[in-house]
Amino acid sequence: MSVQQEHLTMKQAPIADHTEAQVEKPPKLEYSVKEADESLEAYISAISGAIIGVLATLLVLYILNGGTLRFTNPARLAAIEASLTRVDENVGAVNQNVETVATRLAALEGEAGVISQLQTSLTDLDASLGSLDTAMAAQGVRMDGLDESVAALDVTRKNFDTFTAALASALSEMGAVAAPLEAASGAEAPAVQAPAAPVTEAAASEPKMIAAAVTSAVAVHTDLAADAVQVILFVDANGDGALDDGEAALVGATVTLTPAEGEAVSLDSAESGALFEALAVGEYTVSLQDVPGYTLGGETSATVTVEADAEAGQVVYFAVAAE
Repeated sequence: MSVQQEHLTMKQAPIADHTEAQVEKPPKLEYSVKEADESLEAYISAISGAIIGVLATLLVLYILNGGTLRFTNPARLAAIEASLTRVDENVGAVNQNVETVATRLAALEGEAGVISQLQTSLTDLDASLGSLDTAMAAQGVRMDGLDESVAALDVTRKNFDTFTAALASALSEMGAVAAPLEAASGAEAPAVQAPAAPVTEAAASEPKMIAAAVTSAVAVHTDLAADAVQVILFVDANGDGALDDGEAALVGATVTLTPAEGEAVSLDSAESGALFEALAVGEYTVSLQDVPGYTLGGETSATVTVEADAEAGQVVYFAVAAE
């Protein structure tokens, strides 16, 4: 490669001979081109020497510092090291996240099978619930039949109680009649034997049923809840219609509470009567359905009203007096 260098040389123009032009004219510029390959080679050699000097200096510093190069700005070096540390940490975190994602994907693949099994289990559960509903419906029908059987059994129990009471009374009367005969004859009275054949309900109850007149009365009782009605049946010995000391309560009587709208509810009276609780606001009819040993007449029903603003419950008294 060659480089041409341009040079400017000045040449002085000749002065004219006539005397009026004694003034010197300015020098005349002349342009010429000269090759200067030697100058370019020297320039390149200088640059190469400078680069070699820098490299030699770095090599000397590397040897003197025990294989390391020291920078003049340690703060920047520390910042670079910190940045490299953070980059390394971020790379480690990214690797860990990649491993976590891979683990999660593997778990999801396993969970897909579990979800499929769960869906199958839910389908089976729906089928089982349908079968359970059918079984519960059938059980409800059986429970209704059982309730009817219990009600019939309760009626049978009452009839049996009436029969045994009549039988005991008959045996007592027979024993009372046999005692004077035994005393008069001096002979031992034969033992009374119970009838071999069962006595029918009509034969056992009709002779011993007592005709009775019933009177009713309604009173407020502060010991009862406002939505409660208590029914008390008692034998009115003196016929005054009030419950006096010494007068006994009737046990086993069937008491029915009938609302204006809805189904009737029946209870058997105990020593403390029959208690109906948690009643809705409205009008109710209390009636006597069956009292063992008595044929009822008179006021066998009474009407009570549960008020919304009531502060106490009500007691219905049924006084049963023999006619």
